[in-house]
Amino acid sequence: MKNNIYQNWQYNVNVTRREANFEVIPPLNLVEKTPKILYKFYSLSDNAVDALTNLYVYASHPFQLNDPLDCCNDIIQIDDQESMRVLWGNLYFKFCKQYPNMDSRIKASSEAFSTIIFRKWGILSLTSEWNSETMWSLYAQNTGFRVGFNVSQFPFSYKGPFPINYCDHLQPIKSSIYGVQTAALIQTNVKHSCWSHEHEWRLLVICPDGVDMQTYGYDAQSYNRPDDHSRKYHYPFKAISSITLGCDFFKEAQSEHRLHVIGINELNVMYNEECLQTKLLDFLHEAQQKYSLKVLLATANINSFNDIPLSIIKVGEYSYRLLEL
Repeated sequence: MKNNIYQNWQYNVNVTRREANFEVIPPLNLVEKTPKILYKFYSLSDNAVDALTNLYVYASHPFQLNDPLDCCNDIIQIDDQESMRVLWGNLYFKFCKQYPNMDSRIKASSEAFSTIIFRKWGILSLTSEWNSETMWSLYAQNTGFRVGFNVSQFPFSYKGPFPINYCDHLQPIKSSIYGVQTAALIQTNVKHSCWSHEHEWRLLVICPDGVDMQTYGYDAQSYNRPDDHSRKYHYPFKAISSITLGCDFFKEAQSEHRLHVIGINELNVMYNEECLQTKLLDFLHEAQQKYSLKVLLATANINSFNDIPLSIIKVGEYSYRLLEL
């Protein structure tokens, strides 16, 4: 029987003909209730604005994550024959001919693990830490925005959300001890303790049946096909709980009044041409009219960030009136 304990956390994978059920269980002293709303911080970039205005999230491959040790491929060791059969599937016998001895098979299988496994999975990183100066600065650069998601409204298939197991020392994950599926689950849900301030929760997004996602890494060019899934997963508007603009979002706008820490009351802002800010403000204006979307503005004072509820009214081609609610 395979082990399912890693760094005092329990990882359960139950695979049936119909589906695979994943479970991550922290030690009793660390168990916390899964938040109903989880948050994602976005920088003010083309990709981020496109994702929000077109209502999709991106299910990342491990090689796209910002922490080089996050889901690190080197932590995985495929060191038994049974796991190699599972990993390579129909390519197993061809693989054995190409790598005739066990040492070369272990090396090749371990290197190819993330490339193969994450054809079917993607990672969506979220946080319960909504009011964090560090998160605003690191991920949104204070000019971006934060989206609150009700993940239960996501229509695509996913596992989780799972809390991250923050460890002082990351230990190798051997397939001979855990098996392929459990090894992959552990790999996606452990990070070094220096990241614990992020209070991260993760969804493992599952690719639709019969479809693969674009992959990266070891020999990826031999796997990718033109019809691969784009890693973009769309959701309905009801999955959005709130959208908060960073405290420096309007930094480049022309305005009649200055933003104040204690509130704005009314602010008229104008831009000279279409830009990322106007694309996002147009979207927010329409969403408030149609869906009564909750929009806020983060304001910073000497001790904390505070959120001010806003009404955004489009009054010209690139001009807007902001009313504090």
